[in-house]
Amino acid sequence: INTALVVFEPGVGPRVRTEVLSVLRRKTPTLVCDPGGVRRSSVNQGGRLAAGRRGGDTMSGIYWLIWLGAYAFMAISLQMIAGKTGTSDAWMAWVPVLNVYLMCKIAGKPGWWVLLFFIPVVNFVATVMVWMRIAEARQRPAWLGVLMLVPIANIVIPVHLAFSE
Repeated sequence: INTALVVFEPGVGPRVRTEVLSVLRRKTPTLVCDPGGVRRSSVNQGGRLAAGRRGGDTMSGIYWLIWLGAYAFMAISLQMIAGKTGTSDAWMAWVPVLNVYLMCKIAGKPGWWVLLFFIPVVNFVATVMVWMRIAEARQRPAWLGVLMLVPIANIVIPVHLAFSE
């Protein structure tokens, strides 16, 4: 056999996959189709396995661009809010963790509040409290901070606070 094609059903466990592939890969280049994409494996000199990932790279690139766009979108909004509230160091909006510090600074909370954002469940409460104070700093109703827990609204609220007069 020059090449073996192996397609695993979704219910096949990792132990079975490992055993089947170890037998095939000893002497035969193998093409394996799995839910994560297509892998082409071949045996190098000395019996070592060389594997390269194929497929799935396009989608991960698209997700990366979406994430990068969302991050830039939020950073611009936070930077604009900082500028309109007269908070110094608006550039912090672009730096991870420092952007949380900037939010606390805009809200008038002490710097140690950043630590609250790293504690599960407490971070939801801290987020609401900080965004309520940010909304008040922009002369908007405080209940807008509660909407930061709602998907889609958490995109609209920073834009509203950043770009409204």
